[in-house]
Order: sequence, then C-alpha cells, then structure tokens
Amino acid sequence: MMAFGVGIRKSFDLLLQPVWVRPVWVADFQHIPYIYLRKHYGTKIHRDMIRLWAGVDETHVKDRLLGEGFSIDEIPAILYSYLAKQNLAWLFQPSPDISEERIAQALTILQELIVSFIVIDRFVVMDRQGRPLDGARLSIEPPSGVEISYVSGGVFRLRLPASGTYRLRAEWTSPYGTTAKEFIDGTPAELQSKNSITLPVEDITIKTVDLDGRPVADAFVRFAGKDVGSTDSQGIIIVRQVPLDHSYVIIVTKEGIEIGSDRVQFTTSRTSATIQAGIYDVTVLVKGAAGQPIQGALVELIRGGTTIARTRTDDGGRAVFSRVVGSDYIVKATYEQFSSTASLPKGMRNAVVTLDIKTARLPEETRGTVVTPEKQGIEQSAETIIMGAAIGAALLLTIVFMVSRFRAGRRRRKPVLISVEGS
Repeated sequence: MMAFGVGIRKSFDLLLQPVWVRPVWVADFQHIPYIYLRKHYGTKIHRDMIRLWAGVDETHVKDRLLGEGFSIDEIPAILYSYLAKQNLAWLFQPSPDISEERIAQALTILQELIVSFIVIDRFVVMDRQGRPLDGARLSIEPPSGVEISYVSGGVFRLRLPASGTYRLRAEWTSPYGTTAKEFIDGTPAELQSKNSITLPVEDITIKTVDLDGRPVADAFVRFAGKDVGSTDSQGIIIVRQVPLDHSYVIIVTKEGIEIGSDRVQFTTSRTSATIQAGIYDVTVLVKGAAGQPIQGALVELIRGGTTIARTRTDDGGRAVFSRVVGSDYIVKATYEQFSSTASLPKGMRNAVVTLDIKTARLPEETRGTVVTPEKQGIEQSAETIIMGAAIGAALLLTIVFMVSRFRAGRRRRKPVLISVEGS
C-alpha cells in the first residue's frame, strides 16, 4: 500500500481546514487523498482522524508516536495511512517527507495502541417476566477500555473493545432488602446479540385461608417488614418483583390481630405460599338448668369489653358466629331476665352457656301441647305433664286406699271377755 506525505507544514490544525481556505501549496499537496477518501468513505474517516489526533479514546496516539521519534509533520500522514488501510483505501505518496519504511514502523505501533470498539446502545437488565429493573447495577470484567453509562429504567449503554471475552455482572436490590445477582460471559459481539441479562426476580403469590380452608379476604399482609396491601376476595395478594433464592417473613393481620405468619424460601420452582390463618367458626349452645335448649336467646361475642357480633339461638339452642378472628372472647347469653356468660379462650371453637331456667309456665288453653314462648322457646312436652299428673293421682289413690283399709279393720274387731274364777 502506498501512503502519502504531507510536506512541511506548521501544524496539523492547518490540514483540517477546508481546501479553499488553505494555502495553495497545502491544497495542491492534499487534494488528491482528501477528495479520494471523502468520495469513497465520506466524512467518517475525517472524524476518526480527529479522534485519533485529539486522543478522545485515551489511546494517546500522537504522544506515543512523538515519543517514538516521529515528528509532528509525519504524524498526520501516519494516521491517514492507518485509516486508509483500515478502509482498504489506496493513497498516493506525493512527497518523500516520510518513507514507506517509516510508515510501516508507525503502523506497527498503532496496531498495538488502537483498538476497535463495539457499542451496545441498549443493554437491558430485566426480571424473569422481561420487565426492566430500575436502579440495577452493571459491571464488566476486565474493565480496561470499557465504558458503561446508565440510560434509564434498567437500560445501559456499553462501549467495549471488540476483541476479548468479558464477564458481565448485574445486580438489583429490592425494597425488601434482598439482592438478585446474575452474570454472563461472552465476546462483545455475543453480548451485543444477547442485548440483555435476566435476574432471578419474580412476582410472588400469597394466599391466606382460614382453618377450614376458606379464603380470607381483606387481611393485611406484611412482607419482609413492608406493608404490601390486603388480600382480595379470593384471599390472594401479589407481591411484585421479589428476588428469588431468599427467605422472607410473611405476617398476616386482620382487625388489628395477627392471624398467621410464616418464613418462606422462594425459588424459581416456588413462587407462591399459603398462610393458614387463625380464623374459624364459633358455636355457642344455650340451655336451661334442666338441660333443655333455649331458642331465641340473644348471644353476644365480646372481645376486650366490646361486643363485636351478636345473634340469636336456633330451635336447637345454638348460635353460630362465622369466620371469627382467633382471640380470647366472652360469650354472653340473655333471655328475658335471665343472663349468663362463658369464657372462650383463643382457639376454642365451642362454648356452652347455661341459663337458670327450670320450666315454663303454660297457659290453661295450651295444656297438653308443646309450647314455645314468644321469646323463650323452651319446648315443654305434653307427655311430661301427663306423666306427672298420673303419678300424683296414683299416689293419692294409694293413700285413700290405705286409710280405708285401716278403718275397715277396726270395725271388724269384737271385745273379748275374760273370766277368772277363784279356787
């Protein structure tokens, strides 16, 4: 390949001036290669020339060539020859100011200094669903000659030397204090084709159910110390973008009471968890002193001195409170002037309340039938009444019969005269 000389000039700055403003002797020397390169390779080759001259890429080519004994007048011709060779251009050598041997020597030095680069304008750090991770961090090993700039929203711009193999590391720290990390190896061309790196970050599904397996709605969930919201009608809440391969503490509360908790290790094969909450149904049986069920009694469920629910007993004397938050309760049963309470410790699902009601007064017109008073609802059987009356009648007849027999016996007795004669 032929290279061109530049002749004697005062500075390279003069060379960068347009042809029409340069001295004639400079224009005559330079117009052939200048026009040739511009025609075939456009202005890019001149921009590259300026970058090399100014040391934009931190290669410090000019200083190195000066240190190797090349003059300031020789360096422009050397740089143009290097760029022409890179672009397979043919240049003339219109001046003997620099020899072919000198050009070859300089090009050997440039090959060691100047490295071509690959630019990746958009390299994305994303989660397993392909969403960019805002605030991600990126590093490359070895770092020599590498430029990394953060664009926005998990997107980076990379500039790497075109040769060699690199390890690219990415990491992202979540609001829950855990960090996801990943790395990939490859040449700059391979990294450019991948264009992204995926971290082990995924959405987590948490479902809350009661002791009977029913979903618990409107329960507040605290995930790794952060309030993440409340469960929906299906007892489910989604926690977004959680780094995997870490364990997290989950606490569920309802009505200000903790109803369930667990520590769960999430992995790529486990991205959901079910929390069993201390919520259950409570059944209260209200009965009288004789054990008879009391229908229609008012039953109150009391926690911390406050009534949180109330209902009435059915015909079996039972009152049911559904989906009660596990806690210590007092149950109170009331019927007319009668009232009683019972303790219901946390976790106990059944209670019995006894009222001091022994029987029910029956109106004359309803004797011999089962009576359910308007409020009381005590079942008084006709059989019990008849049996009592029969026993009373039999006892009375027995007493009358015994008295009659006693009197009849006394009437049948006659006096006996005893005579005693003396001798």
